[in-house]
Amino acid sequence: MIDSEYYKNYNGFPLVKVEIWCDKNNKTNITEYMNFFYGQDNNWNGVIYKYKEIFSDYFKYHQFYMEFQDDNKQKKWFYGIVGEPEQYFHPPTMR
Repeated sequence: MIDSEYYKNYNGFPLVKVEIWCDKNNKTNITEYMNFFYGQDNNWNGVIYKYKEIFSDYFKYHQFYMEFQDDNKQKKWFYGIVGEPEQYFHPPTMR
């Protein structure tokens, strides 16, 4: 992980749902787990994580989905694929 001035000053929307897709029909909810990394201030704890720091090797190349809720109760979301363990995970900002 590396410190990020950008994320330290960022305050995103609350995280409401995170799923990892083991296959098309098998989605595992990991929201509680991801809240640890997203942090109390909704700012990824002011750091940029490597994939290996968040996801185990088992989830390499699995799809994931993250959902947030804005101040008007509308959902904002993005999805991606777990990359190589040494790659940095750069989630988009939700503002």
